[in-house]
Amino acid sequence: MKKKFFENLKNKFYYSLLLFPIFLVSGPFLPDFTIAIFTIIFIFYLDKIFLKKIHKVINLKILTFFFSFFILLNINSAIINFNYFSLKSTIPHFRFYIFFIFLGYFFIKDEIFLKKYLLVNLIICILLIFDGLTQYIFGYNTVGLKMHDPVRITSFFLEEKIYGSFLIRHLPFVLLYFVLFKPKKFQNSLFVITSIFGVMIFLSGERTAFFMFLLFIFIIFFTLENKRAFFFKFTITFVVFVGLSLILNFNAFDRMLKKSISQIYIKDEKKINFFSPIHEAHAISAIRMFKNRPYFGHGVKSFRTLCNDKKFVFNENSCSTHPHNFYIQFLAELGIVGFLFLVVFYLYILFKTFKKIFFDDRSQKNLGLILCYSHILISLFPLMPTGNFFNNYLSILIFMPLSFIFYLENYKKKLF
Repeated sequence: MKKKFFENLKNKFYYSLLLFPIFLVSGPFLPDFTIAIFTIIFIFYLDKIFLKKIHKVINLKILTFFFSFFILLNINSAIINFNYFSLKSTIPHFRFYIFFIFLGYFFIKDEIFLKKYLLVNLIICILLIFDGLTQYIFGYNTVGLKMHDPVRITSFFLEEKIYGSFLIRHLPFVLLYFVLFKPKKFQNSLFVITSIFGVMIFLSGERTAFFMFLLFIFIIFFTLENKRAFFFKFTITFVVFVGLSLILNFNAFDRMLKKSISQIYIKDEKKINFFSPIHEAHAISAIRMFKNRPYFGHGVKSFRTLCNDKKFVFNENSCSTHPHNFYIQFLAELGIVGFLFLVVFYLYILFKTFKKIFFDDRSQKNLGLILCYSHILISLFPLMPTGNFFNNYLSILIFMPLSFIFYLENYKKKLF
């Protein structure tokens, strides 16, 4: 039975995996359910060939890092803090690592499946862009869903204001499709794709997503042969499209620029803020929690239960479900030990990206890896507001590049 693991799995669950990008649009339930099911299947029906060659297929440094991190999470919750609420989040967290190893394995075994998967992702993004533009112009999307805010496109995400975040986290995979399967069209289509995505992310009203987009463009810029031509084409295209869009609805400009500037530079106090006053209050409370237990923190998801404690409260805005920054969250909930895990991982990916950009050739493999590394770098960038690191849906989006990294590190190898 195990010998036919891959063939049976492909026949029975092929389309479930292929539809995973669609599930991500539907909300957190379907993708999380899919991950849970496939994690169980992969553990119980893992074939011997893969186990023998796992050291060749998977970057053992990354695997060791995540395994160590998983151990830390559970020791922190079960022994150090003895927090059942934290333990409920940390034990199932391993499913994300297992699933994306499994998905990478699927990509390595069947390149046609990878092509179809990336193509589905591309089609989903095209539909979202068309739907979002329709909603922006007419106030309703293609199925009649109304904008919940005059400056925030939500498309099929309903009340969830994650349209821009979804696009920027899937842009690297859209470009990866062209790098791997349409390489001759990659350079010419790059500025068109990035310009369209950039405009829609800008019009979404999500300032963090737009900052992530600019950071992504900054990284990709250094991989280009003709940097000046790309900069000129991209700038002209982006400005023209944004200008035309603002004629239809000027509210996006007001939120993205005027409100952002007023929050970054507080005129009355004559000071510059990286975060809004509300996020600043969260951060101060989290830092107070860190100072109270600096080595191992208070446990995963403990911020929401302790932020109103007299020892940690800063003002009426102190409390939330999380501190809105991954690194500050790690300090408060996992202490300096957990914080160092996150910093070391980020620096490792930064080093790998720097090496690929400035010292390696521009092969399909290396360009693909740069795109995937860039996804991680912009998702974990320290100086920006974020969601809860241990949120299931956000964890899926953060860890997704691992599957493609596993595939690309074995690009063109005959392993199975």
